[in-house]
Amino acid sequence: MPETRPSMSPRALLAPRKASSSTSTTRTGGGTTRLAKPTFSPTTKLYEGERLELIHHLVTLRLNGALHLAPISPQPHRILDLGTGTGNWAVDVAVKYPSATVHGIDVSPTQVESYPPNVRFEIDDVEEPWTYTYSFNLIHGRYLAGAIKDWPRLLAQAYRQTTYGGWAEFHEFDMEFLAENPETRGKIRETGIIDEWSRQIADGIRDYGYEPEPGPKLREWLAEAGFVDVTQDVFTMPVGDWGRQEDLREVGGLTLMALLDGITAMSLRVFTAKGWNLESMHVYLAHVRKSLQDRTKMREHKLYVIRGRKSHLKVRH
Repeated sequence: MPETRPSMSPRALLAPRKASSSTSTTRTGGGTTRLAKPTFSPTTKLYEGERLELIHHLVTLRLNGALHLAPISPQPHRILDLGTGTGNWAVDVAVKYPSATVHGIDVSPTQVESYPPNVRFEIDDVEEPWTYTYSFNLIHGRYLAGAIKDWPRLLAQAYRQTTYGGWAEFHEFDMEFLAENPETRGKIRETGIIDEWSRQIADGIRDYGYEPEPGPKLREWLAEAGFVDVTQDVFTMPVGDWGRQEDLREVGGLTLMALLDGITAMSLRVFTAKGWNLESMHVYLAHVRKSLQDRTKMREHKLYVIRGRKSHLKVRH
């Protein structure tokens, strides 16, 4: 097993802990086990694993229940989840596709304890050379911003390990926040403390050599790696429950909850490296939290979903 490198991913800045009783397992047809729909309270402090579960839930909700948008075979043989985290996506996709062996890979052993028999969790660094002797019908990555130094190299490896006719798909958030323009009723880039905070985080992650905002660049990178039919969808993610549609209000409420709870984790390493002491940082972040909860701003940011196909008439498994 190659030695892993420290990650600047926001999810890696808090020590992982076992999920609490906010989740439960349920039995499904065929004797497999999966996580039931999680419940989250705005007044509850989330452990890092629970915050990742929350993000999985809100992204799936925003995609109208879809785990991926790539039109893969209804009976895939193998699926790979890069940076699987707690493994919630891998578990859900394994239940959806019982024909597939689903591999979830991450540098941290924070995966769920109960999962279907067709899931394989592996502790490894996705930026090290891959040693798989087989290929995958779908290679998926989500929320890898700030965790990858060399995206083109990663995607080149993904291309080599994708079956002919198979797909690679990535879901990434943008760190730029938009707010309501009271004059035009349209959206403009956020100004003030929220923009200041997000720019400091993005710049700090870049200082460590990682890419904090891969979403807008992934379409070009996938094409350069050799994928065809590269498609990008951009979804609005409300920050707060100000949306007019009920489903978007739920997404917005969960997005705000994830941000409020994860601010310290996202900020700690960057701010201390810039010379902030902990007291000053916590005072500053309290102002950021207060601003984020201002519903009159009607804030939002973007979720990028990008996928590409490995071209070939014959699909090899």
